[in-house]
Amino acid sequence: MNKLLFIFVEFLFACESEERFCFDCRRDIFTPDGSYSIMLEMCDQPEADIQAFEQRNTYIKETTTVSMKCWKKGEEPKI
Repeated sequence: MNKLLFIFVEFLFACESEERFCFDCRRDIFTPDGSYSIMLEMCDQPEADIQAFEQRNTYIKETTTVSMKCWKKGEEPKI
């Protein structure tokens, strides 16, 4: 029983948690009729998840282009 408890405690300390941040995100939508932007705030997310979010939300479909850019809150946006 003691061995099992020791392994469990060791497992808990061995797991590294990813750092989580708040990000500001801007979605730019370009259509033949014009363009507009939407600002989003994403919090408590690991950076890898935000990068995947950017990739999923950047695309071209027919005559519409959607671009998603995110940056850590408090930093300047990367253009």
